Order: sequence, then C-alpha cells, then structure tokens
Amino acid sequence: MEARKIMVAVDGTEHSDKALDFACDLSKSKAAELVIAHVQTEHGAPVVPDELKRFGEVEKVKITEDQMLRMAANDVLNEAQRKARGLGVTDSKTVLCEGDPAGSLVALASSESADMLVLGSRGVTNLDGLLFGSTSQAVEHKADCTVVVVH
Repeated sequence: MEARKIMVAVDGTEHSDKALDFACDLSKSKAAELVIAHVQTEHGAPVVPDELKRFGEVEKVKITEDQMLRMAANDVLNEAQRKARGLGVTDSKTVLCEGDPAGSLVALASSESADMLVLGSRGVTNLDGLLFGSTSQAVEHKADCTVVVVH
C-alpha cells in the first residue's frame, strides 16, 4: 500500500501516544507527510471563568475560557509534533479542528487527501461516547481512506 500522507489524531491520552508512535514509524518507512490533528470539542466562552478572576487580578492577566481551551489544544499538538520530530519524522504539520471528533476527523482526512488515518482505540470521552460508541468506531464507518485503530 502506498501512503503519501498519513493523518494521526492526538488528544494527549496514552492510546493517542501509541497511535502517534505507530503513525511516526509508518511515516518514516513510507517517506510520507504526517498530519497531526486534534479536535477541540468545546469552544468555550469568551469570558474569564470565575475560578481565574482572582488570579487575573493578582497577575494582571486576563485569559478567557476559549483562550484557555485553545492553548491547551495547541499544547497537545505541539507536544505531539515535538515527539514526531524526536522520532525522526521530518515532514509534518499540525491541524486544530473544532466540533464533533469523528465528523471533524473524517472531514479533515478528506480535505487533506490523507491515504490513512491513525487513531487510538480510546481517547478523551464523555457520556455520548459511552452511550453511542467510540470515536474510532464512528471514524471506521465514515472515512473514505484506510483507518488504523491502535490498541
């Protein structure tokens, strides 16, 4: 199988780290571009959370909930890209999406013309995931490209 572009979903969990390791090995062996993707499921409000108001007063910093969530998401991506570079991947980029994880990953894989989408078998989940099934299951059913679920 020829893979010119491999996309990997990361969320900072142990399963996501295993998926990243697998995708990095494959990217190196196939000389494929690696697209590292993270889906931010909540946008957050453009207000300072009550928990941070006092911190903001003392430190003279104003950070809103949406900024905090965006920074956390970018941290996940930046750490994954650092790890990929450390593992010898030379051609990579990061992409941050927002919305439903399965739908966002499938849409991004399509728009990136990814030959393969790699993701962990478990990730950060909520009640919907417990009731309606996992992101990896949904991606397997909806994606047009090859999907590899790493356990």
